[in-house]
Amino acid sequence: MLVLAVGAVSQDHTIACKEFRMLLKTGKRVTGTEATITSTEFAGKAFDGTEIRYPLGDVRSVDREIGTQAGKGALIGAGIGALSIVYAIIQISADENTVVDNSKVFPVTAVCVGGGALIGLAIGSGSSRWDRVQLPQITGSVLPDGRLRFGLALRF
Repeated sequence: MLVLAVGAVSQDHTIACKEFRMLLKTGKRVTGTEATITSTEFAGKAFDGTEIRYPLGDVRSVDREIGTQAGKGALIGAGIGALSIVYAIIQISADENTVVDNSKVFPVTAVCVGGGALIGLAIGSGSSRWDRVQLPQITGSVLPDGRLRFGLALRF
C-alpha cells in the first residue's frame, strides 16, 4: 500500500504587494504597484497605470518593497563618524606637542557620530528594502494506478 500526503490550501488565498518588481521566465523585468498574487495569476499595475496580468506559471520571482534602508544607513554613518574620532584620537596621541582640551572631546564626538548618522539616514531613506515573495507552487505525483495527483503548496 502506498500513501502519498498532499497538502491542501484554499485557492482563494492571495498575497498583496504595494510595490513590486518581478522577473518573468522569459527574462523580462516588470515593476509596478498594487499587485495581487493568487494560486494561478499575478495581477497588478505598471507605474504608468496600465494593468498587468500574467499566469503564475510565467513568473520566475517577485520581490515586494518592505521599507527603506534608513536604519542601516544611519548605523553605517554613525560608525564612520565614530571611526573618524578614533583616528583623530590616535593622531593627536602620537603628537607629543598637542594638548587636548577634555571639555571639547564629547561635543566633537557627538557632532561627528550624530552628523554621520544623519547623513547615512538621509542616504538610506532613498533606497528601498525588498523581500522575496514565496510564490505558490503546484506539485504533482504519480499514483500506483498511473493517475496524476496535484496539490498546491503555499509557504510563508
